[in-house]
Amino acid sequence: AGSGKTSLLAKFAVRASRDRNLRVALATLGEKAPGGGAVLESVAKLFQLPYRTFARGADLKAALRDYLAFDVLWVDTPSVSARDPEAF
Repeated sequence: AGSGKTSLLAKFAVRASRDRNLRVALATLGEKAPGGGAVLESVAKLFQLPYRTFARGADLKAALRDYLAFDVLWVDTPSVSARDPEAF
């Protein structure tokens, strides 16, 4: 937590959309640290990118066909420890 994953993902998404002219969508998966989802949602609104949140990986998997028209789908995930395989 706090390592800058969400900020980096937002930068990648904006650059892919603006500088490389790719069709980009954003998503948040699982429980995020307070404010993490809000950052991506704000970036999505500002740059007119589609944004959704998913509670579980299975929910995202079920919705993947909704994203076939996009070149890139950036998914922000929660921090999980390799020591806790059940966490995700």
